Order: sequence, then structure tokens, then C-alpha cells
Amino acid sequence: MRRRISKLVVFLLLGAAVNVAVAWGCALWSEEPSGVAIVEYEPFQMNGSWWCTATWSYFGTQVYAYRPFRTRDAVDEYVSFFELKDLYKGGNLPSWLRLPRVNAYGDKLSGPLLIDVGRGWPAISLSYGLNTQVEGDLVLPVSRISSGFTMGEYRQPTSGFPRVVPLRAIWPGFAVNTIFYAAILSLLWSSPFVVRRLIRRKRGLCIKCGYDLRGAEHQACPECGVEL
Repeated sequence: MRRRISKLVVFLLLGAAVNVAVAWGCALWSEEPSGVAIVEYEPFQMNGSWWCTATWSYFGTQVYAYRPFRTRDAVDEYVSFFELKDLYKGGNLPSWLRLPRVNAYGDKLSGPLLIDVGRGWPAISLSYGLNTQVEGDLVLPVSRISSGFTMGEYRQPTSGFPRVVPLRAIWPGFAVNTIFYAAILSLLWSSPFVVRRLIRRKRGLCIKCGYDLRGAEHQACPECGVEL
């Protein structure tokens, strides 16, 4: 029993390591988000601010960019100016977004822009945050990075955002991925032994030690004692 628990712990630790490696790989080999984002959510109020949110989504990555406003009227003015209302699809924002309180608010052309990026596969498991400003269509350089460290620039930068390796765990995505990769590693580890036992049984050999059991009736292997 203790051996099984120890093996389970080892595979879970290995699964967590693979989970982190995959999320970091998604960060290192992906391209910077580009093109038109989807304004997927209705404006909503949280942490003392009104928020308007846009999102990009591609393999191993989810990007959420959100702007804070002081009032709903300010949001409506922004939405009307950029003709975004027809793009609303509804839905619920993921729980891992920061959506902090802010001291500065924007108008329709300028103001704070907060970005959260989640990485991982099959579930989003690690994330980081960026703080910047927008002035019209211009996105200013990032002023703050949270829960991540930079690893150079994107190969084809469009906004000048740095490439960031995520450090903040997202639950339950981190747990789901860890179990997923632990199960794969366990199968890869046990498959050769299962195949070996099947071959030995088919050949009339002991499934544990390979002792030749043909030619006599055995209740247990006379070499290693395993029950047949």
C-alpha cells in the first residue's frame, strides 16, 4: 500500500512538472495576439469599476484585455464610439482574471488597459498579467508585469508586448492538467510491463520471472512463487 502511494505521489509530481513545461512551452513558442479581438461579454461592474472586456483564444492560450471605467455611461460611450455592442455574445468571465481596483479611469479614447494571459493545455493552468495604457488605437509599452518573468520579444511583434513566462497557478485547471499528464506518464511506464506479461502468458512462461511453466501443472511459479 505504501509503495502504491509513493508511486502515485511521484507520478503526480512528474505530471505537475510536465504541466508547467507545457504551459511555458505555449508561452515561448506562441505568437503575439494579433487581429481583431472578440468583445464577448456585456459590460459589468466589479471591484468598484465598470469593465469592458475583449478576448483572443488560440491553442494553449487565452488572452483577456479589459478596460475600467468609472460609470456605466462611460462604458456605453466607449462601446458606441467603437461600434462594439453588436459583437456581444454573452457568457461568464473566467474566475482567474485579476480585475483589481483601479485609481485611474478611461474615456472612449484613452485610459488603463489590463491584460491577463492564460497558458496551458488541455486546460489553462498558469497565467500572468500586464498593465499598460491605450491612447486611441495606440497601445503604450507595458508598465507592469505580475506573476511572470520576461523571456525576450515575440518573433513578430505587433504591439511591443514582451514574451512572458507565466507563474500564477489557475485552479482547477492546474489540477486537471497535472492528473491528465500523470495518467499519461503512468500508462507509458506500465505499458511495457503489461505487454511483457501478456507475451509471457501466451508462451507459457511465468509472468513475473519468465520461468518456463510448460509441461506440468503449476499453482505457483516454482522459481519466484508468484501465484498463477
